[in-house]
Amino acid sequence: MINHHIEMTRKVYLILTTLLFALLVLPSEASAQRRTSEVEAQRKRTEELKKDLDKSKKRVENLKREKTSASKRVSELNQQINLRSSLISETEYERDLVASDIEALELAIDSLERDYERCRENYAEMVRHAYRLQERKSYATYLLSSSSYSDFMRRMSDVERFAEQYREVANIARVKHNELSLARYSLDVRLTELDSISSSLDAERKELRSDKAEAQSAYEKLSKQEKDALKEQQRQQELYKEADEHLKRILAENTVGSNFSSNTRGLKLPIEGGKIRPLQPNMAEISGRRGSAVRCVEAGTVGEITRSRGDHYIVKIAHGKDFFTVYTHVSQVCVSVGQKVKANQQIGTAGVFVDYDGSERSFIQFMVHNHRTGEMESVMKFFSK
Repeated sequence: MINHHIEMTRKVYLILTTLLFALLVLPSEASAQRRTSEVEAQRKRTEELKKDLDKSKKRVENLKREKTSASKRVSELNQQINLRSSLISETEYERDLVASDIEALELAIDSLERDYERCRENYAEMVRHAYRLQERKSYATYLLSSSSYSDFMRRMSDVERFAEQYREVANIARVKHNELSLARYSLDVRLTELDSISSSLDAERKELRSDKAEAQSAYEKLSKQEKDALKEQQRQQELYKEADEHLKRILAENTVGSNFSSNTRGLKLPIEGGKIRPLQPNMAEISGRRGSAVRCVEAGTVGEITRSRGDHYIVKIAHGKDFFTVYTHVSQVCVSVGQKVKANQQIGTAGVFVDYDGSERSFIQFMVHNHRTGEMESVMKFFSK
C-alpha cells in the first residue's frame, strides 16, 4: 500500500512541477519583462518630448517679455503646437501599451489564481492522506515489516523522499503565492499609471486648444508681409524635414564608406592647407583662402544639400549606415544628392563671410554625426595621427 502511494505521489509531483514551471512561470516572466521594457522605452520618448515642449514654452514667454516681432512668436507657437501634438500622440501610445499590459496582467492573475488553488488542493490532499496513514500507523508497519537491515534502510529512504516531496509541493504553492502577489502589485501600479496618463492626456489636449487659439489670434494681427515671410519660413522647414527623411533613407541603404567609424583617425582636412579651430567639442571651423576647395574627408554618398543663408549650403555625406559628415557654409556646390563620392573629392568651395568693417573670411564648419547613437562625435580626434 505504501509503495503504491509513494509511486503515485511521485508521478503527481513530476507532472505538477513540469506543468507549473515549464509552461507557466517562464513564458509569463519573459513576456512581462518585454512589456515592461516597451513601456519604459516609450516613457523615455514622452519625457524627452516634454522637455522639448518646456523649452519651447520658455522661448514663447521670453518672446512675449522681449516684445519681439509677432511673426517670431507665431512661429514659436506653431512649433509648440507641433511638439504638443507629438507629445499627445506618443502619450496615447504609452497609454495603449499600459492598457495592454493591464489586460495581460489580468489574464496572468486569473491563470495564477487557478494554479495556486490547484497547488493548495494538491498539497491539502497529500496532507490529509499522510495524516490518515499516520493514524493507521502505516509508516511504522511499512518500516517494521522489513525483511533485512538493507530493506529497512531502503524503506526509510522511500519515506524520506516522500516527506521531501511534501516540502517541495508546499514550496511550489509558496512560489505561486508570491508570483500572484507580485502580479497583483504590478496591476495596481499599472492602473495608477493609466489614471495618471489619462489625466495628463486631458491636460495636454486642453493646452493644445489654448495654444491653437493663441497662435490664431497672434497670426491674425500680422501684416501681409509678415504672413508671407512666415509661410516662406514654414516652407523652408518642410524642405529641411524632407531632406532629413531622404538622408535617413540613403543611410539605410548606403554601403559606400562603411569603414568610417568612431575610431577613424588621420583624416585630411576638408580644406587643403587650411587651419582648424575647435568651436565646440563636436564642431570645428576650418579656414582657408578665398575660393578654397572643400573636399569630402572620406568616401560616401551625398545624402543632403540644403541652403543655409545667402549662397551658402549645408552638405551631409553618408559613410556606411551609421555615420554622416556635415559641411556647413559651403558655396558653389558641385555634387548632387545621391551621388557617390571618393575620399578627398571636391564637393564645393569654402563660403566667404564679410564682416561689418569689410574684412573677409573664408571657412566652413565641420561635424560628424553618429546616426546609430543619435549623438555628435568629438571632431578633433578624426584629424589626429
